[in-house]
Amino acid sequence: MNRSLHITTQRLELLPCSLEVAQAVVTRNKPQVERLLGVQVPDDSHASEVLDIFPMYAQMLIDDSSPLGWGVWLMIHITDCSLIGDLGFLGKPDQTRTVEMGY
Repeated sequence: MNRSLHITTQRLELLPCSLEVAQAVVTRNKPQVERLLGVQVPDDSHASEVLDIFPMYAQMLIDDSSPLGWGVWLMIHITDCSLIGDLGFLGKPDQTRTVEMGY
């Protein structure tokens, strides 16, 4: 996985969710997600409302990869080497350079 676009703190690594990871989440292929990210993925890692976003997000990246970094991001706990959450932007900045974010 290309981690050129990521944020690292003392405890966390934040990285945008790639198309390959999004597709593995859509198909609920946990071993593939773990392999792609190089981390452990807890069984309850994604709530059902978050899972609903991944098919649309994957299709968006298939249609145009330029929004990578302006959609779903993954939170990895460095010490535990595990996926602990996600956050996301609702798209690229608007004309006022404002973005909406959720986590």
